[in-house]
Amino acid sequence: MTVNEKKSKVMIFSKKKLKQNPTFTFDKKEIQTVQEFTYLGVKMSNTGNFLGHLTQTREKAMHAFYKINRTVDFKKPKPKQANKLFNSLISPILTYACDVWGVYQKQCYKKWETSPIEKMHLHFCKYYLGVNSKASNAACRAELGRFPLKIFIDKLIFKYYNHLISLPENSVTKQALLMSKFLFDSQIPYYLSHLSKILDIYNINDSIDLQRPFSKATLVSFYKKMTNEYLNIWKTNLETSSKLKFYRIFNDRYQEQKYLEIISNFEQRKQFTKFRISNHQLAIETGRYLRQRIEINQRVCIFCNRNETETEEHLLYNCPLYDTLRYEFFQKIDMNIPTNDIEIIACTKKILNFENQNIYYVSKYIYRCFELRQNIVTDVAVLNTF
Repeated sequence: MTVNEKKSKVMIFSKKKLKQNPTFTFDKKEIQTVQEFTYLGVKMSNTGNFLGHLTQTREKAMHAFYKINRTVDFKKPKPKQANKLFNSLISPILTYACDVWGVYQKQCYKKWETSPIEKMHLHFCKYYLGVNSKASNAACRAELGRFPLKIFIDKLIFKYYNHLISLPENSVTKQALLMSKFLFDSQIPYYLSHLSKILDIYNINDSIDLQRPFSKATLVSFYKKMTNEYLNIWKTNLETSSKLKFYRIFNDRYQEQKYLEIISNFEQRKQFTKFRISNHQLAIETGRYLRQRIEINQRVCIFCNRNETETEEHLLYNCPLYDTLRYEFFQKIDMNIPTNDIEIIACTKKILNFENQNIYYVSKYIYRCFELRQNIVTDVAVLNTF
């Protein structure tokens, strides 16, 4: 047998760092011992950790994203087309070999948010919407009707498990699976024990049986449970997040929002999205990020003398600065300006969920309000320089 010792490496798998690595030789020539090795495009670590692979995969996906973006700007297509572009061209890079490494990832959605894979997914969502990194992850995905990639990955994991079961008994891969079953029965953490945890996370009452693959109906049921589990987490997040206090007034639907198709002007659409998900420059939002955080009731509007917190509702209905714009807007949509809290909530639900031409008038009104506000801020800043 001929071996190229320059291309051959040795990697010793161990969770603990070895005091001294043993020496391996072939034909009296020493073979280098490494801590990481890339095999079939998967970067493996001697600790069994896939973080290096996930980080490398994110970099590849990011490179592909911006290379494609030079030809087809991801912000310009309709949301359906943008989602399709991402799913067809970027997602396959991010999820490469996920049916293997996905099993060993943290199953908690909160921890999944910090994964390099989901960070790239969120980068696409925020890039398309035109919002910055401080925008709520949950709200950005909801606006586009996109679920965390973890759900798609978990689906592929179960499909791959069915593939492993179908392999002939004498194949190396099937033998590895049988060894995993032995370790699983002995309550030693390994592949099948991680797979079992995924079943538990989704409250799937199904035991692992190497003689019985999951049926198509069962896989469809799994997918629904995965989706419903995330939707429950999303709804809880809406109810508890102070950042999404305004968002939960008008949106409880996890689906691609119609305004993304209707509003063709990107700058106008971007400002509307920022307003919806509280990623704007109003005091209610900027006050939370100051070095010395300001209490909510102290984040007052500096553009009027009402001494009210500068919230989204204040801009829409109360601030005298926008009276002219407000009067024009409500005339166009043939509605009365609300005067009390109950009317304000009902009006907010209605105008921010328009699915016709009226949503264009709403976005234009909000855009012009922020434009006016910014002009005043700029003028004041210029005066202060003298």
